[in-house]
Amino acid sequence: MNKTIITLLAICLWLIGCKKEEPLIPLCNPGNYFPLETGNYWVFRNFRINDSGIVEERENDSMYISSDTLMLGFRYYHLQGSFSDHPINSFLTRDNNQIRSSKGYVFYECPRIFDSKKLYPLIDFDYPGTISTRRIDSLLTVPAGDFDPVMLFEAHSMFQDTVWIVTYKCYYAKNVGMVKFIARCVGCEFENNSELIRYHVNK
Repeated sequence: MNKTIITLLAICLWLIGCKKEEPLIPLCNPGNYFPLETGNYWVFRNFRINDSGIVEERENDSMYISSDTLMLGFRYYHLQGSFSDHPINSFLTRDNNQIRSSKGYVFYECPRIFDSKKLYPLIDFDYPGTISTRRIDSLLTVPAGDFDPVMLFEAHSMFQDTVWIVTYKCYYAKNVGMVKFIARCVGCEFENNSELIRYHVNK
């Protein structure tokens, strides 16, 4: 009898130890930070900052969701506009903890309780890269207002046959969408910035 109890206890302890490999759970609904509804729009101020700190104003840009459709069992939203530094004119969908395009480019991914350190391809660019998302608990001020906290989504892509490594930083606010965007490449003498001026998001 004692041997049976000891065996059962050993099995229980083994099963408890196995629970350490639980799947990672997203901390957010991606649709809260990249609202996908027909009629939503965002207008951005664009500017470039060179290494001397000089700011060069550029033409304002916009993004808007014009329509939605069903494709391969997913509802896709058509994101259009003139946003020059962000890959748009794409069909986007919510898929698990991601907002991604029909071509596979990830626009946003929820952070997880533990860092997954998983590599992702930036498919639209056809070059290897990584993405990550983390919460920023500090005030971010743009023309559209003050936002705290925000989610920082970073994408890094290395261009083939060059030494350029491009970093995209997208700051997302809950129930608003992207409020700030920064693009920088290693070796470049400037940094492209976009800040949200105004927006409309259907509730």
